[in-house]
Amino acid sequence: MTKDRAFYCVVQFCPDPAKAEAANVGVLLFRAEPHFLEVRLSESMKRVQHFFRPGRKDLERIEYEVAALGQRLKHQEITTEEQLAQFVASRADRVRLAAPRLVKIGDPREDLQRLYDQLVGSHGASSNARQARPTLPPSVSEIFGRMEAAGTLTRPGRVVVPVIETALDVPFAFRNGIENLVKPESFRAGSHSEGSLARLGFAGQLLHNHPQGDRERQLVVLSADPLADVDREDRAARSLQEFSVLFVRAGEAEEFAAEAERRAHRA
Repeated sequence: MTKDRAFYCVVQFCPDPAKAEAANVGVLLFRAEPHFLEVRLSESMKRVQHFFRPGRKDLERIEYEVAALGQRLKHQEITTEEQLAQFVASRADRVRLAAPRLVKIGDPREDLQRLYDQLVGSHGASSNARQARPTLPPSVSEIFGRMEAAGTLTRPGRVVVPVIETALDVPFAFRNGIENLVKPESFRAGSHSEGSLARLGFAGQLLHNHPQGDRERQLVVLSADPLADVDREDRAARSLQEFSVLFVRAGEAEEFAAEAERRAHRA
């Protein structure tokens, strides 16, 4: 089989660029002609957990950041080696791409899997802890990926709540006249969602009452689990509306994301 010129980039989680310590979480493979660009990402984050031992909330945020990079790559126009290099150089987040490396490939998907197994590992995502974490529905991830590529969706990470000066993990944000801070949560039976309602409501009210400069802010709690319990969602909707927090049910998540894409603008 004829071997084609291609490039691969290791996707890495690097929490402190000054230390240059990183955990491999995926591999991107690019071939200009015939065009091929795909990324294979870890589902378990085993290396991140082994090397950095993040807490549950931080691990959840890391998973969102990794998934967001994957979605952005689906909508990023990369057709030349120069465009790939520019995209890699533009990444300054904790989840980034290592410098492209030349490789000769035959079947690109087989070679991508081989590189992934060699550089990341083939550990499965079988832990109950992972299954309990909220993950965005594929349709919502697709929309958010397009928005990030268009520059209308950001990933703020930790947002400081006014007055009490505590940090709230916010994976996504967009503006449509006000700044919407989107926090996915799981409301399936057996989750700890109800215990967090008071905390989310209190934080949401403070964010609403204390604009950042002239920018109004609204906390959006997105029920992101397809196995969400309807009664739990009902209680969340009733509770959070008292605190100026927008609650989006799991069944309304795609419609919410589509409306956000239509109305959002650049910061």
